[in-house]
Amino acid sequence: MDTDKPIVFIVDRPALDGMAYVGRHEFLQVLEELALDLHEQRERYKAIIYCETAAAREGYTTENNLARSESALQALELDQKTWEAWLGHQHLIRIPAQEDFETKKLLFLKSLSRVLHMPEPYEIERKYRLDNFRSNMIPGNARAVEIVQTYLSSDVGSERRVRMRTVDGSSSYYFTEKHPTYSSAKRIERERQIERSEYETLLKEARPDMATIYKIRHSFEFGGRTIELDIYRDIKDLVVVEVEIPSLDEVVRLPEGWDCVEVTNDKDYKNAGIAKLLYLGTAGKLFRPSALNPQA
Repeated sequence: MDTDKPIVFIVDRPALDGMAYVGRHEFLQVLEELALDLHEQRERYKAIIYCETAAAREGYTTENNLARSESALQALELDQKTWEAWLGHQHLIRIPAQEDFETKKLLFLKSLSRVLHMPEPYEIERKYRLDNFRSNMIPGNARAVEIVQTYLSSDVGSERRVRMRTVDGSSSYYFTEKHPTYSSAKRIERERQIERSEYETLLKEARPDMATIYKIRHSFEFGGRTIELDIYRDIKDLVVVEVEIPSLDEVVRLPEGWDCVEVTNDKDYKNAGIAKLLYLGTAGKLFRPSALNPQA
């Protein structure tokens, strides 16, 4: 440990995994006895690379692995509970079950390389406007996070921002830099967690021509990917859905019945664009579906 080189800890069974085995209420009791905070325990990890149980595919057996004791059904139930324990994390990456373990390891290493900025961390996402949103579209197991996002002065073409994320009354703070690439869906992103004091200092660099964004993000799993559904406090009728994907070639699956319009390439729907329109006072009219489609 006595080295000037960066050190990386890869943790098998990180803290919140225990919630799946003892239950949320009991787990929170343990944290209370230890004077620990659930949100802080979740955010202490830079990223969660979640490997889905092999029971999600045919051929699962306990015969070839002495460490397995659960039936396929039990393994699937515990897998879902463990996934739900981590919902709401800033960077939650899900690796679906594969036909062979070597493929699963390769996907894990690719995800790890991105987290560690080797060689460049790309953010690849698809974004959609959800025009027929109803509150019952949010699954009961979704994790809600309050987000306050402020943009800072930056060089032309790049983006600097700070973000406060609050879950269950506890907040964490992040500084992010983003730089464009040839694709509007793909950007180089570098992020680090910061202390509240640094967050408050950076707020002094807030851009005067962009409003602060307040939104509630609901995160849940669908189709092997994490769906992030954002409801904006200051923009009536605007609901935006984001899905982070490993490749630009992947076809995104969204729940049946969702009336979605892809806006990945529309700069007005990026958070920076929304912050500008909020400052100008034009965001509400622009994002009301009836205003966008007179026939709606």
